[in-house]
Amino acid sequence: MTNKTCDCTANISMETNIGDEETLASECLLNLKEDNFEVRDITTDPDTSSYGAAVKLYNEGFTHTILKNFIDTRHFSENHRKYIKRCPNLVHMIPGLTKAARQKMRDRFAIDLTQRCQVEFENAFNKLNGNTDRVKSCLSYSVDAIVQCYQGDHSLCTDNSYACKGDWLEKSPYLPFSFKEHVTKQSEGILRDCINYRLGPLNLEKTKFNTNSQKVEAANRVLRRSLPRNITWTRNFPGRAHSAVHSLNNGPGESILKLCNAIGCSIKSGTRVAQTLAQEQKFFTRYKAYK
Repeated sequence: MTNKTCDCTANISMETNIGDEETLASECLLNLKEDNFEVRDITTDPDTSSYGAAVKLYNEGFTHTILKNFIDTRHFSENHRKYIKRCPNLVHMIPGLTKAARQKMRDRFAIDLTQRCQVEFENAFNKLNGNTDRVKSCLSYSVDAIVQCYQGDHSLCTDNSYACKGDWLEKSPYLPFSFKEHVTKQSEGILRDCINYRLGPLNLEKTKFNTNSQKVEAANRVLRRSLPRNITWTRNFPGRAHSAVHSLNNGPGESILKLCNAIGCSIKSGTRVAQTLAQEQKFFTRYKAYK
């Protein structure tokens, strides 16, 4: 067997940890600094180390802007669901004949309450044009409405809720229409804590821009599909990466049409190939809107 020779573009050793978020974040921030840009706000997962990299660069004098860290709403909602699910005394407030039935209903309630809080926030954010102070003020009344809503009383929903006008449980895919929590004065605080985990002033401040990192996650998934880890693309790695991102930004059908036009091999409209690409693009657009 002859040895293959090629120009490998690898610039890290086999022992390098490619999941080191802090190191990668430092490199990105320093690259921006070279172009006279300093990041002021950053949206990350709740458990990321990227923000620590920004703080370290500031303390060492490489950057001069104090970075503000905001939490990804998608990951924060998942943490919210887990928080509700782990709440030890919540199961006693859930209706059910047996402990197993109440635990199952509690898990479904955790999903429903998480979505309810996120919908309340998003609707208030859109209606109030992202005004943080007004969002905090209005959602403080929404907390009272949510507490009453899950007890079957929708009297506060009409004026104070941005998600329910008396029909939230009726439309819920997780809870039965007859769902009603058994809340006492002592246990009401437990339910309020579960709601304030998302709608409390402190966490509203952390998510005040309603931003998330889903576009980054989508790009990572596309790159993993086009550049699987078990294959080393020594010659066409950049091209495959650029093609993957181009397809993500434009859609698969539109991307192929543009690439063919760019190399002087355009696809005529009305042909079977053009129709197939149009169907692919239509499916991509519909799926993206659904997600």
